[in-house]
Amino acid sequence: MTETSIISLQLEDIIKKRKKTRAISSLAIGVAVYLFIIVMVMLMSAFLPLLTITYVLIIGALAGAATGIAFYLVESYPELKSDFEVEAQLLNGSKSLSGVDAALVNEIARRGVINIKEFSQRTGIDKFTIIARLNMLERAGIIKIKNVIPLE
Repeated sequence: MTETSIISLQLEDIIKKRKKTRAISSLAIGVAVYLFIIVMVMLMSAFLPLLTITYVLIIGALAGAATGIAFYLVESYPELKSDFEVEAQLLNGSKSLSGVDAALVNEIARRGVINIKEFSQRTGIDKFTIIARLNMLERAGIIKIKNVIPLE
């Protein structure tokens, strides 16, 4: 198993756990919205005709579902639990790269190793983006990841 796949497996595990938690949370939020609407309808039921109550309950169910789905789809990644460095080697020329990829390749060419946390803080690039771009650069044959060194 390569170091890149170790990083990928760690990230996949974190994201799976996060998605499960988000699914449960979004269901709870959707149900809470719907329960709030049911309580409001019960309080107002003496003043509303039956057809209006039915429409409000249907709209409330849709609002609860939409709120839960929206919460689930707004993805935010958890913090990486450990700080680590990725030791890599530059394989091919990188003149056509730009942005994050160019910054990563320049760092590898200069130092041969990237401290993910330090690089993220220095450049303002999210840790997950850095890791994803490193994986992409290795798949493209531009770099070869030789080692992953945990720092904590």
